[in-house]
Amino acid sequence: MIENQNRRIVNFMFLNPFPVKLNEFSNRLRKYFDGRLEKYISDTETRINAYIENIKNDELEELDENDPNTYPISYSDSSFLTFDISSVGRIALAASDDPFFKLPPTHKKFFPELVIYNSKGEIIEVIDESKAGCETITKSSFDKECRDTSLKVNDDRKASISLMLQKDVQMVLLVIRTKDLFDVKDVKSSQFDRAQFRLLDDETNQTLDEARIKDMKLTVVSPQVNEDGEEEPPAPPEPEPEEDEEENKARKPQNIIVMGRVALNEGKWIYEQYHYVFKDGKYPTFFEDVGKIEFEARDYFKEKESIIKEEERALKESREAAAQAAAAKAAGKKTKKDKKKKDEDAKDSKDVKETKEIRDDNDESKDTREDNKPDIQFMPGFKEALQGVYSTVFGPLTFKFKDDEWDVERAKSAIMKKMKDELGNKVADC
Repeated sequence: MIENQNRRIVNFMFLNPFPVKLNEFSNRLRKYFDGRLEKYISDTETRINAYIENIKNDELEELDENDPNTYPISYSDSSFLTFDISSVGRIALAASDDPFFKLPPTHKKFFPELVIYNSKGEIIEVIDESKAGCETITKSSFDKECRDTSLKVNDDRKASISLMLQKDVQMVLLVIRTKDLFDVKDVKSSQFDRAQFRLLDDETNQTLDEARIKDMKLTVVSPQVNEDGEEEPPAPPEPEPEEDEEENKARKPQNIIVMGRVALNEGKWIYEQYHYVFKDGKYPTFFEDVGKIEFEARDYFKEKESIIKEEERALKESREAAAQAAAAKAAGKKTKKDKKKKDEDAKDSKDVKETKEIRDDNDESKDTREDNKPDIQFMPGFKEALQGVYSTVFGPLTFKFKDDEWDVERAKSAIMKKMKDELGNKVADC
């Protein structure tokens, strides 16, 4: 329900029942927090280049076809909430210190922030408290006081941006920064238990996603699994710099919460929820690094898949050319052989004619089947048909049993027995 004095609008979100595939940016961002981004990029590049070399050298048949990891590019299911917000004209990231009560002006704790990137991964601008009332490049805005009891708007501060008619905006990172209130008196530890942030449609105030800040936890390194399937211990944390007592009493590093991002993907604006939390200063170049990751990861797999398809096309053409050359060579040999045979047949035509008139009953090919009845044990090419790359229609087959009339189950058992005899357990579930 949209909260507005003059109208009520019901909006529906249609959930896709199928899992969304994890994109390369989200995957690399997770590796970034794990401290394994460089190794991941190096291993991925090596694996894909090795596959491409196998195509160039026509060595793909040496790979294990039953191994699902043979193809070097794969997309696992994403665990992040993801949906399309292209129909939303203007979005906003809002923060509320307490949605039920307006706290004193000095008790401002949570501040929304939009980090806007262009298609080259460069930061266009940052929409934060310093941009309140200022003209911006992307027509974005920051509202320092947006709480409105009459409209039931319970947010304290919000940063908003219009996704329509943006020329060079590729991604918007949604960030919440916390402020240290060390010098403010009468601040209770439980005062911000109900604090929340939300992504909303700025034109209708409809909530698209929300979370309580109390539920946010520092992002920790994910456990890694080695070749034996055992979890590897995470790398030891970096020691905190030593501080004297006076510095401890001063301002402390505050949390940075990456709520998620909104990115342009094939003409659609897609929202992804992350909820990464880290201390300010832990990653000094974090926002620059994020732009670089997005730029490099955006079309990485598409470019690699394009190279793979091109090499596969070249390999196919090479194989076809070799097959045609071999066929032409074989046809030339056959022509010479046929000419020689024709000459010999012309010379010995009289003897050949007499030979054809004599029939040797002992040389007549015999069918080993009893009474010439169809039998699945007498099927030339049965094994070759089963081993084909594609599904094969083998038949038609006719069955007849001595003891009783047609029995579907007996026919099925006979076929399965023949298939197992020919190919073993590979076709047990065929």
